[in-house]
Amino acid sequence: MPTKQEVLTRFQVDLQSLNSRFTDEIDAIEAARLERVRGMPAGKPLVEKAEASRSAAGAEREADLARAAAAREKAMVAATAKRRDGLARSAEAWRDAETKALEARDDARTKEDRRHADKLEEIDRIRPLSLQAAPRAAEESQHEKLTARIQEDYETSLDRARDAYQRGSDDVLSDELRESEAANDDEYAARQSAEEEYETSLDNIASALHDALLKAAETKELEQVFQQSVRDLRQRWEAEKAALRAAFKVAYDQAT
Repeated sequence: MPTKQEVLTRFQVDLQSLNSRFTDEIDAIEAARLERVRGMPAGKPLVEKAEASRSAAGAEREADLARAAAAREKAMVAATAKRRDGLARSAEAWRDAETKALEARDDARTKEDRRHADKLEEIDRIRPLSLQAAPRAAEESQHEKLTARIQEDYETSLDRARDAYQRGSDDVLSDELRESEAANDDEYAARQSAEEEYETSLDNIASALHDALLKAAETKELEQVFQQSVRDLRQRWEAEKAALRAAFKVAYDQAT
């Protein structure tokens, strides 16, 4: 026994096939209709006018799609350039921070070395040689601690600079992603709008042609026959879709 997913997949394939079959049949009826009407003196200029209108609508659609693609490309180029500049600024700020941290460490070391030397000179000056061991040892210990603290401060500054660079880079990349997604969304919306306007134009053109053919005595009866054929075909289409959906529901309920 098939699974529910298998039944669903089969239904989707069958529905697509059914829709494609009836769409092809309607297109065939439309092609035959236009060919018949084109052969009539009263119908030929009407068909040619409709075809010219469809051609113009298609050209406008292509122009709209091209403008949408160009706008997206422009936005993507701008986002890429902004990302490059942002990453360069982050890297420069990182280098500047490292340079300042190094300068601060070297300056602090110089001051500490001077303080240490002065302290040792003071010990030499105020204490006899026999009493210098303890204070010299204490001073050496203090000097080591202060020198180590200076190095720790330096390394902490480097860590902070590195973290700031990483945060800045992440922000830049997030901005690029957001702007790229916005560009894609804008293009999609523009393309959808172009397609909708094109379909609306085609519907209006078809409606205008239908009305014009009904008004012309020579083409009125033929137009009525063809339109009835389309209506009959659409009724069969809906009936077969309904039967397919009903069969799908039964099979889906019985599936595992």
